[in-house]
Amino acid sequence: MPPPSGGPNAHTDGPRDPPEIRRSHPLFLHDYYRKQCRPPILGVINPLQHFCTTGHKAGLSPHPAFDTAYVLEQNGDMLRDGVNPLVHYLEARPFVWYAPNSWFDTVSYNIVHQHGRLDALHPLVDVLRHVDISDIPDPQANPALPADRAGNAGGSAQSGGGALAGVFRGLSALWGGSASRGSVSAGGVVAPAASGGRKATKIGGAGLQAFRHAVARVAEALRNGDETLAAGSLSTARLEAFLGSQDIHATGQLDPGWPASRRGVAIYAVYAPQGRLNQFHRALLAALRARDYAVILVNSSLAGGAEFRAEALSAADVVVQRRGGGRDFASWVAAIAMHYDLVSAFDHLVFVNDSLLGPIDSLDPVWAAFEASTAPVWGLTESNEIRRHLQSSFFIMRRAVVQSPTMISYLARYGFPDDRREVVQQGELGLGAVLASAGIPFEAMVSYQDVTESWLAGALERQRWYDSLSSGDVTPAFAAQVPPQATVPFAEFAEYWTSRFGAALRRGEPVNPQHVFWDVLWTKFHYPFVKRELLAVNPLKVPSVARIPEMLSPNMRASVLRGLEEVVPPSTPLSASVFRISRQTAAAWLAAVEP
Repeated sequence: MPPPSGGPNAHTDGPRDPPEIRRSHPLFLHDYYRKQCRPPILGVINPLQHFCTTGHKAGLSPHPAFDTAYVLEQNGDMLRDGVNPLVHYLEARPFVWYAPNSWFDTVSYNIVHQHGRLDALHPLVDVLRHVDISDIPDPQANPALPADRAGNAGGSAQSGGGALAGVFRGLSALWGGSASRGSVSAGGVVAPAASGGRKATKIGGAGLQAFRHAVARVAEALRNGDETLAAGSLSTARLEAFLGSQDIHATGQLDPGWPASRRGVAIYAVYAPQGRLNQFHRALLAALRARDYAVILVNSSLAGGAEFRAEALSAADVVVQRRGGGRDFASWVAAIAMHYDLVSAFDHLVFVNDSLLGPIDSLDPVWAAFEASTAPVWGLTESNEIRRHLQSSFFIMRRAVVQSPTMISYLARYGFPDDRREVVQQGELGLGAVLASAGIPFEAMVSYQDVTESWLAGALERQRWYDSLSSGDVTPAFAAQVPPQATVPFAEFAEYWTSRFGAALRRGEPVNPQHVFWDVLWTKFHYPFVKRELLAVNPLKVPSVARIPEMLSPNMRASVLRGLEEVVPPSTPLSASVFRISRQTAAAWLAAVEP
């Protein structure tokens, strides 16, 4: 089979470099790289030099199997620190846990196909020796969504792994030594595409008018020198510009008498690009309605149109569809502003998004814990990453906070970013910081300290599981996820993973509790959800996801697994992973547990 750079194909058509340059190593295709450059780099510029000094900072990819933009999206500190992501990916031992693209799992490939050997050829280089390049998804043609993205590539076994990393590292030092970090020259770099103008949609009604009045009152307080509020201009202009860009369609209404008679109001932010609700959407909506909540459902997709709204209106009181962008916080802010007259009058407001799948068990412990608390802001879990804050996938705000000048000011100033990291900064972290600066405390159903201590205390039980795997004692559900030849390497990795995270926790390093401690949250703290990202991506390679079927309550097991089969993506030979739950895995689990 000829090397992929040796003949025309979907990834390499275009200007050509001499063959001896194009075939220098397997993870850099010069012709593929040149096609990404806008404006085109001149023939006198070596594409590899351009990548090492400039291109990697701009998110240009050296090969369709290494999506630089995707890697930087998952690891923003690389760009900040000036690290060449390809060098970092190839050089690290043990192999890095983050993915080089939206489909390949480096660690899983090493476990399943290389018996966990760290001296093996780098997994991505190895797989490229066996797969035709035309079968590799091209991130330039189909860019991955930041969130919920093998043909002989030339070279020899000695070209992979650390040796190849050394080539890129040496060239980066040779050509990039004088380049300032974070600066990107204009030549040959893809400039961000300007967003096309959209006709504004006129948004009005009593709810938005009430929000305008609330903002005007806070702005007047600012002019009068209220020191409890942040200085600066305050208006609804940014909010209304966002609403006008969203092609919003809404149906249903909140009854003016409900704030006095209903328990509260919930805003459920979902992304349903299939144009229909999934099983978990319907289950949570039913649980909220059963608890006597008024429910506003906001779908950041226009798919399904009127049919979607009609279906969803049978499960929610108000259904809003918008064009998209901005993620959950954009949906929440928009819904509050559009219905501020009534939303602000309820006893409390529930914020929830569909990054959580569930409920996988009864919500009664959640409601009981909330009602036992007097905290003005309350949530399921908290995190110490960056700083202590509530995790925003499910939290509740009491009426006094919703009506407070602090919250009104926050809503009016929200910037509606699209980038995931910026949404976290302005949303989850930003809201927490604003409330903290105003002296508004929060409380979590499960404190970070409690769940950390519980996880550390479970070391013996986890070790017994690893020992049972090493001895071949596996359940049918586990065997459906991890092939027999990978069981022992999987157990060895799981021990290493546990040791690494245990040491980090004892040093006080924070982790995401909804990922690392998911099983303890289920079994010890009555936490009735699981993160979609943990199942579909599992970026931290949490090994215990393979135990999901045995940890589900018997009365919920089949129903939850059927729900997973509906929402997780299918796997392909290239994307198969022992750490990710695919549609095929969920179906096999269901077959293993059902009589």
